[in-house]
Amino acid sequence: MDDIDMGRWAALDAPLGDDGLRALYEVADPHMWLGAARDYRALPVAEAAARHGRDATRQVLGMASMTSVDRLVAAARDVRADSARHALALAMRPVIQRAALIAAAPGWRIEPESGMVYRLYDQDGQDVTGNPRVAGRYRRAVRVDLGIYMYGAADLRLEAEQGFVVHGETDNPAEALRMVLAEPLPISDHSHGREDGTTQY
Repeated sequence: MDDIDMGRWAALDAPLGDDGLRALYEVADPHMWLGAARDYRALPVAEAAARHGRDATRQVLGMASMTSVDRLVAAARDVRADSARHALALAMRPVIQRAALIAAAPGWRIEPESGMVYRLYDQDGQDVTGNPRVAGRYRRAVRVDLGIYMYGAADLRLEAEQGFVVHGETDNPAEALRMVLAEPLPISDHSHGREDGTTQY
């Protein structure tokens, strides 16, 4: 392992001691996590093949040969047989889901800490996402939570009380973006509560 300039890391205010930092640095081997991502990709393909059939899965994925599906099914079998490998593969799911959401939302703002993507609107409902000089009053947002894409529109003045407002959920990032763009902004809602069945987190 290369020597680490601990002074540079201290400047990042990382909440880790020296031993913890070194442990994370050593295990963050890109080759290992590339393998974990590859392993994870095989799992849902195998599940889909078991539920809907190999050929239907091949068509959904746009694969030219059934051999491609069979290789992923076999890989998933090997992953499940190794508990450590299986655990690392499953750990990749939220990362991959965030990546899928970000890839589906070019031009949207991104909150790095949560992976949430969002668009901002002024008090008249005009989209100001691309204008950093205008403060947003309303927000349409999508984020990954508990393995699904949650979306909702909210008045940012009430964010401290309401948290992340959820109007719906889906397993498809593109659908979540379409649905949240169709969700009306709460421009006429000036109360602290809502009576429209919205879930608040």
